Amino acid sequence: MSEKEWNKISIGPDNASLLSAIIHFNSCEHKYNSLVTTPTCTEKGYTTNTCSRCSDTYKSNEVAATGHSYDEYITTKDLVSSTIKVKN
Repeated sequence: MSEKEWNKISIGPDNASLLSAIIHFNSCEHKYNSLVTTPTCTEKGYTTNTCSRCSDTYKSNEVAATGHSYDEYITTKDLVSSTIKVKN
């Protein structure tokens, strides 16, 4: 929250405790760069957002792991060469 945003808050009976609050104003006007980590079959995916000015970082847009996907396989054995072939 910036000091300008804080000064717009109206203090009244419902939030009078804010009068004694200690406020730390954000001195950086963040400019975030995003790096997408795609999900794998075992790990979730997400976006890492990092401010190029102050290095503040947070993760967003989490996506569940995709899980394993098994197709039908046909296994055959060549009787002449004893070679096993797997066809997808």
